[in-house]
Amino acid sequence: MINSNRVISVLLLIISGYVWFTASGYPEQTGAGPGPDFFPQMAAIVLALLAFILFFQKAENEEASEIDKMAFTKQDINRYILIFIAFIIFIIISPFVGFFVSATLFIIAWMFLMKERNWKFVLILSIGFSLVITVVFEFLLGVPIPHGFLY
Repeated sequence: MINSNRVISVLLLIISGYVWFTASGYPEQTGAGPGPDFFPQMAAIVLALLAFILFFQKAENEEASEIDKMAFTKQDINRYILIFIAFIIFIIISPFVGFFVSATLFIIAWMFLMKERNWKFVLILSIGFSLVITVVFEFLLGVPIPHGFLY
């Protein structure tokens, strides 16, 4: 039986190698401070180290773990498909209605599909999260976000 941790660790090693070799094509250090290749290569090293640890880690139970025994029901699969569709709709409507509005609507739909029924919590979280992302990216980092006819 193939241990799922080993499969995941091999995939993470492949991703880490890809990130390393892609980042090695970036310019190296110029002047004072690290260059644009520094952070991706350090992230690739950390990812590779964690993947090695995961690969050699002994499973607590050599038989199928609780996670491996879990099976998705048809209702779970339908819910995940609806979340994916909601994400695609979010991407499509963002340029027209703006990031803030579309992200708020997406988070509300996502939480509803994940069976969160406390509407006060859903509204506070969705508006708060969208507001934080907008402030951080647009105002602090200067990264433009889509603005539509609503914002």
